[in-house]
Amino acid sequence: MTGARRPLRVLHLTAVETSNYYLNNLARFSPRGDVQLLAVTLGRPGSFVTDLEALGVRAWALSAVGRWSYPRAALRLWALVRSETVDILHLHLFEPTVLGLVVAALAGRPAVVTRHHSDAIHRLPAGLKRSAYSALERWVSRKARHIIAPSQRVRDVLTRVEGVPAAKVSLIPYGQAPDRFEAIRKEDPLVVRSGLGPGSPLLVCVSRLHPEKGHRDLFEAFARLRPEFPEAVLCLVGTGPDRDALAARARELGIQSAVHFLGWRDDVLQIMWSADLVVHPSLHEALPSAVIEAVMLGRPVVASDVSGVRDVLGPDGEYGFVVPAGDPAALLRAMQDGLRGLAAARARAERGRAHVAAYMDAARVAREYVACYDALVTEPL
Repeated sequence: MTGARRPLRVLHLTAVETSNYYLNNLARFSPRGDVQLLAVTLGRPGSFVTDLEALGVRAWALSAVGRWSYPRAALRLWALVRSETVDILHLHLFEPTVLGLVVAALAGRPAVVTRHHSDAIHRLPAGLKRSAYSALERWVSRKARHIIAPSQRVRDVLTRVEGVPAAKVSLIPYGQAPDRFEAIRKEDPLVVRSGLGPGSPLLVCVSRLHPEKGHRDLFEAFARLRPEFPEAVLCLVGTGPDRDALAARARELGIQSAVHFLGWRDDVLQIMWSADLVVHPSLHEALPSAVIEAVMLGRPVVASDVSGVRDVLGPDGEYGFVVPAGDPAALLRAMQDGLRGLAAARARAERGRAHVAAYMDAARVAREYVACYDALVTEPL
């Protein structure tokens, strides 16, 4: 971008309410002379807004907590786009994206969409719901001026499965700032670990408690791991609708005393740093933040082969253990291999840390975003 033009004003629209490292890093590392970020969440006020404001980003919470309130939220968003002289809308998550594209069209502004899911819609059972979502997805791809895929598999789904022109899609991962993790790595992991109860080795899984996250496969594998590691403990960080069903399944498998439901935690990075093994058995993703964070901390990772995992752990699993999704037996073997050879697993994770720090460098990612924005206002429609 040339210095003759004022910084582009880019408004990010999402629905999250809690602090978001992805946008925080964009705020920290975007060249201020090239772009000025603004942010809106459809959700309630929370750390999403306060953290961005602390970084100098003007942010708003529309408190649109139900779809019935979306028309009012759209009007408020349209007014913000006009009053804040927004040049580009950058849209995240499915419902904010649909709403944001409508507002962008009404306001005559171009829109960028980050695709935060891979093939979730294609996994739905055939029927009206899948048809409706597929039609909306096609509409989103047509109306968006540009689409950002955070992983290679998301890009492949867009271009090879859904037929989006390759020139319309950029592969840009979520930016990572090493200092966020270096501070944690200086702490004594045993301090956090002592507060999680007795037992060793410690396995940690960080994700929503939802069927798509594969906890049932993890429980099957963990139950079969216990004879070899009878003092092993599994800590689950996260909340979700599957909490009671998972607790019941743990009792059925006889592992309830070794499985700890920690709920929502602000010290999730410290918990992962204290782990011997981080396990991510998800059935589908776009780019799993928990896997990225574990590797950036240098913790050994076992992860199912879903979108984004090989971007982080290497195409051949050089930096961790990659297993087929939905395969408890493979998950068990990888967990056994990791725990039997922890020193080697930690060495692989340290090499992965260097790989992710370079590939997902927050400053480089921010520059690539600016290049996308710049293209939207300089190239013809």
